[in-house]
Parts: sequence; structure tokens; C-alpha cells
Amino acid sequence: MGIPSLHPDAGAIIARLKQEGITALYHFTSVKNLQGICHLQALCSKQTLEKERQKLPRNTGGNPLSHSLDRHRGNWDKVSLNLTSHTPMVYHRKREQHLCFFVIRPEIATWSGVIFTDTNAASNDHVRGEGLVGLNNINFAAIRSIPRPWDQNGWKRPVQAEILVPDRIPLEYISHIAFVSKASMSYSEKLCNLYRHPPFQVDRQLFADFSVSSKWTVDFPHVLELILTDTNIEENVVNLSYTQKNRFSMSGDCATLVTKIRAMSGTKAKVLLRSANTRDSAQVIDDTDEFAVSSEYYHWFPVPLEGLSYGFYIIEYYLGDICWASTEFEVVQ
Repeated sequence: MGIPSLHPDAGAIIARLKQEGITALYHFTSVKNLQGICHLQALCSKQTLEKERQKLPRNTGGNPLSHSLDRHRGNWDKVSLNLTSHTPMVYHRKREQHLCFFVIRPEIATWSGVIFTDTNAASNDHVRGEGLVGLNNINFAAIRSIPRPWDQNGWKRPVQAEILVPDRIPLEYISHIAFVSKASMSYSEKLCNLYRHPPFQVDRQLFADFSVSSKWTVDFPHVLELILTDTNIEENVVNLSYTQKNRFSMSGDCATLVTKIRAMSGTKAKVLLRSANTRDSAQVIDDTDEFAVSSEYYHWFPVPLEGLSYGFYIIEYYLGDICWASTEFEVVQ
């Protein structure tokens, strides 16, 4: 993709966004899509993904109904962006998937062909337009306000305003990719380690239910930290700092996995151990009963080295059906 052409209103658009305090635009997606995005070196529309990959990724946002509406409304060849991370569009999704946010430079809103909508671009009653006329349809006061999910028309509808960018957004226009925790970021780095990508950062506030900080505003199950250590852990010292270890001797080492998690009442944890070479089968090494109370927990347990062959292994940590973190280690003689 060459240098994009600019809309005639480009100067006025960027000035208006600055005036309204918009310093970034946002696109959320499953971390499972990161490898494909980095391979293509761009965020791509669903139409472009179909052409490039012959089929859509399994974790593409939306469902068959929303896909049908996007085709009908003319959104299929566009990349959808939000003006805030605190949008109803992501509220349930971040509880159902392991998400990340692409934080995007606002200048892409000045490109030719960009469309602005005053609410969800798949809705029946949205208003869309290009240039400053289209931008003026957006209710910026609602976007800046504290989320009011119960206020259907005064907050929920206008905060779903979208910016639709034709075809693709090259990764050079992404300032960074944000994750809810260090464990999430580390897991994603492993997914993308063969590809060039924008900087990775932890930014918990983007994942909060509210735009003002409080202790539990990031209120969905996720892993905050994950460490594999050769130290025997007891409850009274589990909250201390431990050094990550990735090589263990069969002849005398012990291995303990220590995690700090945010769990909701009813959340189940599961830990799988699999060979790094085959990946086709997994051993369940911990299958925890439901957590009774929504809170932060330290969760630790021994990793059985006895019976393992020499070689490389992967430990994956699940909350519900979602893999939130992983680590690799080698067993030596």
C-alpha cells in the first residue's frame, strides 16, 4: 500500500479530532488473530481477508447475522474502528475471548474513502457520511462521558460511533498493541515471535468497564502473572517474587507453576501440559473447582516432571475455555 490519498477535509478533520480530545482510535480483536495480522502486516477488512486467505479467520468479530448486515450496509470492505475502548461492542466480547486493542494514530481518519457513522455501522438507523459532514454526526460528548449502559439513547447508542477505513490499515499506523496484563502480553509475544509488529504494552484501563479507575473495573477472568519456578511454594510465601526458569533436570529439580489471576464466582481454571514437538495431545495437570468468590487469587501447583521424556514442553493456563497464558520449558538429564 502506497501513501494514502487524503480527503479534501483532511485538515479540518484532524483539527476537530484534536479539539474533541481524540488522541487515538481503537480496534479490538482476539489475540489468536495476531499472527495472521502480523503476517499480512496490516489490519484488513473481511473482504481483503477473504481474498488474501481464501477464508475468514475463526475468531473474526461478529456472527453470521452481523456479517450479513455488514455486507448489506457496505461495511464488508472496511476496517472498523472505535473512538473509545469503553464501548458496548466490547463489553461482552472481552468476557468471551482473549482480546487485545490496536491503538491507532488518528490521522487515518483523514484518508479518502473513510466513512464516519453516528452509531453501530450495522444498525438499521445509523447515519453515515464522509469528510467533515460525516464527522459532525458523531456525539463526542457521549464518547467522553462516563459510561452509562442503562442510557440507551443518551450514551449507549452514540458511543458506538465507528470510523470505517477502506481495505486495510498498515501496521506502521499502529502506535502500539495493548494487553490487559503482563501474562497476556507474554502469551501474545509467543504467538507473534516470527513477525515484525508494533510495540506491545500493558494498559489495563483500556479493558475496564468504566473510564474512571477503581479497584475492580477490569472485571472479567484473566491471568495477571505466570511464573514457572524451581522453588517449593507454600501459601505464606506465594506472593513473593520468583525467577522464571525454563530448564529442569529430571534427576533432582522440582517445578512449580505460580499464577496470579482475576477470577469471577464460578470461574474454573484448567492447566494443560503438552509436548512442544507434537502439540497433538495434552495432559491435564490441574483442573480446579470453581472459584467461589470474585477476587484476585494466587494459584500454584507442582508440575510433574517424572514420566516426561527429555525435550521441550508447553504449559497452557485456561480460565473457562480461554487460554490466557503459557510458558515453555525443557527437561534435561
